[in-house]
Parts: sequence; structure tokens; C-alpha cells
Amino acid sequence: MTKRVSFILTVIIGLLFNVTILKAEVKNQDKPLKGNWDFKLQKLWEIDNAGDYVLTQIADLQEDDDSRIYIFEWKHNKFLVLDQKGKFQYAFGNQGEGPGEYKMAYSFFLEGPYVIVPDQQKVHYFKKDGTYVKSYNLGGMAFLRAPVDEFRFLKVQENEDEKVNLDKLEIIDVNTMKHTPIAEISSEKELTASSGGLIMKFKDGFSTPVVIVAEKDNEIYFGKNDRYFIKKVDMNGKELLSFSISGREQKKIPMDVKRQRFENVRVNNGRMPKEMIDQLVKSMPDYCTYYSQIDIDKNGLIYIHMNDVANKTVQEIDIFSPDGKYLYHSAIQLPEGFKRVTQLFFKGNNLIVFVEDEEGEQKLVKFQIETPANY
Repeated sequence: MTKRVSFILTVIIGLLFNVTILKAEVKNQDKPLKGNWDFKLQKLWEIDNAGDYVLTQIADLQEDDDSRIYIFEWKHNKFLVLDQKGKFQYAFGNQGEGPGEYKMAYSFFLEGPYVIVPDQQKVHYFKKDGTYVKSYNLGGMAFLRAPVDEFRFLKVQENEDEKVNLDKLEIIDVNTMKHTPIAEISSEKELTASSGGLIMKFKDGFSTPVVIVAEKDNEIYFGKNDRYFIKKVDMNGKELLSFSISGREQKKIPMDVKRQRFENVRVNNGRMPKEMIDQLVKSMPDYCTYYSQIDIDKNGLIYIHMNDVANKTVQEIDIFSPDGKYLYHSAIQLPEGFKRVTQLFFKGNNLIVFVEDEEGEQKLVKFQIETPANY
């Protein structure tokens, strides 16, 4: 009898918990409460080189609290550091397999005194002056999504059982290799193609559904971007908030954009075989995923960057209050003749973006902007 009562109470508590989660969701209509927001871009400067390095393939960029700008330039496989006015300061980093060298860097994080560089199976630590500190072996492929602090990172752990369509969002501590589960979420998707013995797996977040993650003040924001639905949880995975927009249409991906996307991919320093391109184009979805980036500003406002791979001159951003209400919609129009090559990077009242002009020249541009302060 005691065991049965205990079981019933457990079920009731579980039901009540689920009801609480449902009540926490803020369901927004596709109409911002306060209308459109104009960031009022004012260009501060633009550059096309950093010292002797011509900027051609910026994979990632960050700005620190001292307004220094760090760039990872993929073609040169170097980190390039600029001052707040865009003047080149120094470069560091090398591709390789020796101490402090990375096989395949693609992004980086600025946390505390470190530039932290995820690699294929490792994560490397440099001081901000470029001095190598140490590396941690992750024991396998681990694509780190966002930092929690200097040694803890958010990552998605794929389920090894293909019959179970669930992945895990978790925190990994590279010091202790402790994994802390945060949430289960439906599995990410990828495109595959093969030719001879070559197999290509392709996942980009713009067309294939992936988990988008951000962290601010020990709160984690995440969602799988095939739905316009975002959750906020604490460091133990307890849900604090969820919000969504209903009625939003996804942007169409034209056929020529699909083909161009894959024709630009290089395999072993060469062009991808045509039959592989054909396979990927055929299997690529016809519509973009909803969003590609989550930012949280100093006021707790939540910026959701919308996906539109066919339009590189405008970046649409939805702005939500800290409690998940849809406040503003913004369509950031780049100056005439510019189209973005990378995603936008926000830091306070600065916006930095890597662009291409009408002549095909690529430049790094910094703008001063106005952000919502009193929402």
C-alpha cells in the first residue's frame, strides 16, 4: 500500500511539474509589441588587411572587454589581433600537430585571460598575447558550442543508437572531463554524399537543423532551429523560461544558392566532385532553418538572428525581453554595395561584420549602433 501511494504521488508531482513548464511558455504572435528597431549603423572604419595578411576567409571573430578585436583567418590559419580602431597589433598560431598547434581550427572563445581554440579532438589555450599555455585532450570529436567559463563548455552529445532520435545538450569540464547533462533534444540533421571512397557529411545550421546555444550569467539559452522555440534553463537544466513565435514563415533557398553553397566547398585542397555536389543539392531542404544565432545583451535582451541564405545584404533580428516577450523586429541593412560573408558580431554598442563589396573585395567593417536600453 505504501509503495502504491508513493507511486501515485510521484505521478501527480510529475504532472504538476509538466503543467508548470507549459505555463512558463510565452507564445508570441508574429507582431512585435513595440514595432521595428533601427540600430542606426554608423560606420567607424573598414579594413581589407591586417598587417601583411590580406583578409580573405575570416572564420570567426570576437572583441574583448578592452575593445581589441581577435580574428581567426582561415586561409592563413592565423589569429590576427587589432586595436579598437582596426590597426593590426600582432598574429599568432600555427596549423600542425606539435604543442600549441591546431589541426583544424574553425572557431574560438575569449574567456578570462585566454584565447580558447577548439580543435578536432582537443582544445588549446593561449594567452591573449598569443603565448601558448596548454591543451586538453577531449578523448574524441567534440564540437564545443559556447563557453560557460574558462574550462566548461556547452556541447551536443550525439546518441550512438541511431534508433533513438535524441541528442544530449551537456556541459563538459575539460579539467575533470565531467559531463553534466542539461537537456535532451531531438537529433541534429546532416547531409551526406559519397564518391568512390570519399564520404562528405555536411551540417551548417542554415539549412540543416542544429542546436543553437548561448550562455549569459549562468543561464543557458538553446533551441533546435527547425522550430521557432527557445528555452532558458539554469546550470542544472531546470527550466526557467520558454518562448516562441507562431506564424513565422521560413525563407526559401533558391536552387542556384544551393549549388553555389557546395561548389565553394573544398575537399583536399580541390573542388568537390560534381556527383557529390549533385547529391547534396538534391537532399538539401528547400527552406532555411529559422535562426542561426542567439545573443544576450547587458540588459538581458535576447537577440535572435534569422536565417536567409539568399539575402546577404540584410540581417533580420528579433528582439525579446528577458521574460520572452517579442518586443522589436529589426532588418539591419548593410551599406550599399556590401553583402555579409560572416554572421554579425555584437559587443555593447559595436557591431562588426566581414563583408564583400561589389568588386569582390572582402573587408572587415566596424559600426557604432544604438540598442534598446529601456524596453
